[in-house]
Amino acid sequence: MNTSHDIENIRLTAAEIGELWSTYMNNSASKCLLSYFINKVKDPNISELVEFSLDLSETHLKVIEDIFKTVNHPIPQGFNEKDFNINGEKLFSDSFMLQYIKYLSRFSLYNYSEALTVSSREDVRKFFTDSIQSAVELSNKNDDVLLSKGLYIRSPYLNVPEEVSFVSKKSYIQDLFGDKRPLNSLEITQVFINMQTNILGKAFAMGLSQTIKDRKIKDYIIRGKEIAEKHIDVFSDLLKESDLPSPMTFDAEITKATDPIFSDKLVMFHFIGLTAFGVASYGNALSKSMRADVSATFTRLAAEIAKYAKDGIDIMIDNEWLEEVPNAIDRKKLIEV
Repeated sequence: MNTSHDIENIRLTAAEIGELWSTYMNNSASKCLLSYFINKVKDPNISELVEFSLDLSETHLKVIEDIFKTVNHPIPQGFNEKDFNINGEKLFSDSFMLQYIKYLSRFSLYNYSEALTVSSREDVRKFFTDSIQSAVELSNKNDDVLLSKGLYIRSPYLNVPEEVSFVSKKSYIQDLFGDKRPLNSLEITQVFINMQTNILGKAFAMGLSQTIKDRKIKDYIIRGKEIAEKHIDVFSDLLKESDLPSPMTFDAEITKATDPIFSDKLVMFHFIGLTAFGVASYGNALSKSMRADVSATFTRLAAEIAKYAKDGIDIMIDNEWLEEVPNAIDRKKLIEV
């Protein structure tokens, strides 16, 4: 096992720097939102969960700072108390906070798992291993609270098959037109998960658009709400075709608050992150969808939200809000000097 001295002599790889940097930025943004939540939540069970989530974010930030210091890597600026108004009106209900934390745990598990597989330095691997375990604990705690309050949204049920069967027709995959087979369980899962994410995103956008004063930022968030609504309708139609129910929406969990709560920079970062995760989630859904029209749908929707994310990045660049990801040295530029 490497000692602390040995670790300090091992350089961080590009993958490790990138994953640590991204994790720091995401936790920095989440800390702001969770700090706001903890000051507004009323339900003691949900308050305990929000506090647990906030503690995790603070711990992750500290560990990453310590790792970066071993190689004299600059600490990202990220976000801080200047990016949110802790005394602002309550914008989200306690129930919405639960749903947000459920999304947060899923987002974290996805990213930490990938980060672990590309990390080699012992302390970095330990950090992401611990992060995965804490994200699992957060997910389980969250689900327990959701279940206890009758707020857990289950995916549709299927009848148990009587026997094992095999595909006998190529139309199982290739049929783009005419009669289509019902969705299989993997396709249902992906449609359901991505529909839930859009339901959360729509409500989040609806709430934030009430509080944003800058017209360009407000229009961008409203556009995101409209895209989410359209995608929800697409997924709902897919479920209806197979006589399956759609999950409930969270629109009623947004209050009438209109006072500014989060900085425009934080709002944009959150939405670009939500959208980027949506692109990745659609890509995963595409790999698990065997019906050709379902695959084509996820491809089309992914392209639409990728364009939306690109437009958001342009807004951040125009406002000089986009903190640059650590990159390789521009050797051509050095040669020209």
